[in-house]
Amino acid sequence: MTPAGLTVSRRRGLSLLRLERPPTGLLGSDCWDDLTRELLAAETRQEPVVLLGLGHDAPPPAEELLDPEQLEEGARRLHELLALMTSLGEPVLAAARGHLTGASCSLALAAHACLLASDASLAPCDAAGRPAVGLARRLAGRLGQGECLDVLRRDRPLSAEACVDFGLAQRVVPADELEEAAEHWHAELVARGPEWRRLVLRCTGEAVELGPDEAAFLEASLLGLLPQPAEPR
Repeated sequence: MTPAGLTVSRRRGLSLLRLERPPTGLLGSDCWDDLTRELLAAETRQEPVVLLGLGHDAPPPAEELLDPEQLEEGARRLHELLALMTSLGEPVLAAARGHLTGASCSLALAAHACLLASDASLAPCDAAGRPAVGLARRLAGRLGQGECLDVLRRDRPLSAEACVDFGLAQRVVPADELEEAAEHWHAELVARGPEWRRLVLRCTGEAVELGPDEAAFLEASLLGLLPQPAEPR
């Protein structure tokens, strides 16, 4: 499988990372290395990230069969990348159109937020029947275990609107306005400043794993450190 290409651009305080040939399965390790490097570079520059180019124009063909060693290595690299995305101190927004499946779907789910074009669809499982990494946890947390099992059992592509209803994406926008909408979504975060973004990401990321009392204490302690707006002159 040819590794997915990655192009990088920067504007308006954002890093825009575009996958030119999004992978369908677990391979594409060259892409994972490049994407890891650029995500870390964006965090060092204190720039939020827009991740583009995740979807395919048409449903992709099935991935070639992997031997156990290839499967283990591909899964390890993908899990490392997804863990990095969720731990960054700068927000990653996935903006996707077309058909998302396999690793492309997992990348969209690992982003801190996701915008989908009106023509987007998300395949719950890849051609080998493997659920997209992160999908079961997100669906079960939102819908409950039974509804999650039903979605995975039927394994039918989810429309962009269904993804918003299920809490997998935040908004549906016209396909020709996707990139502009992503930049606009991030503009207010850029204006807030890197310290605000870092603390809010930590608060919202850690609080979901805690009980009510611990989460309230964490929020109070972290949000009390947020910089206050400047007094109007």
